[in-house]
Amino acid sequence: MNSKKVIPSGSFQPGKLPAEGADDEMEMLAYYAAQGWHLRGFGDRGFVLEQGQPLNCVYCYDVARPRAADMSDYVSGFARSGWAYVASCGEGCHFFRAAAGTPPRPNESQPQPAVGAVIDRAAYKKSGLRTLVLAVLALLLSFVFQYFRWTALRFGALALGILLLFMGGTYFITLYAAKKGDRQPPK
Repeated sequence: MNSKKVIPSGSFQPGKLPAEGADDEMEMLAYYAAQGWHLRGFGDRGFVLEQGQPLNCVYCYDVARPRAADMSDYVSGFARSGWAYVASCGEGCHFFRAAAGTPPRPNESQPQPAVGAVIDRAAYKKSGLRTLVLAVLALLLSFVFQYFRWTALRFGALALGILLLFMGGTYFITLYAAKKGDRQPPK
């Protein structure tokens, strides 16, 4: 009988932050632990499970990049709360296990957003304004080229201006569509 197996992971990849569905995978790991399969590591193809005694436990993950010298302090902080370090997925995502009913760590009380899910409204607005200003300048340059009868340059500037108008407009459409307080733009 094989004492190890690999379960594919869709949310965790070495060196990357977790994607949506990571909490569902933590529940899946708890289910496997109740069947006697425990998380021992993370490989290229997913979670590496090892067979043992069935446990009633929960798993969690934390996204942090402690320095190698601070890793023991980081793990002991979880241990004081009842969470045992299990494995890491790359450098920035760490898995912990605790008995069922253990309260979550304070930084886990809110779901962690997926990469790129939080909209920086100021950055979007700034990028949109820059793009629209460049579009207006390209369109004005198109009219200057028309005055001097430089047709090729005129059409190039006109095409660039229209392209920049569309690009700048998408920034503002995204800001408008993502209401204040929303974490993700519409898909």
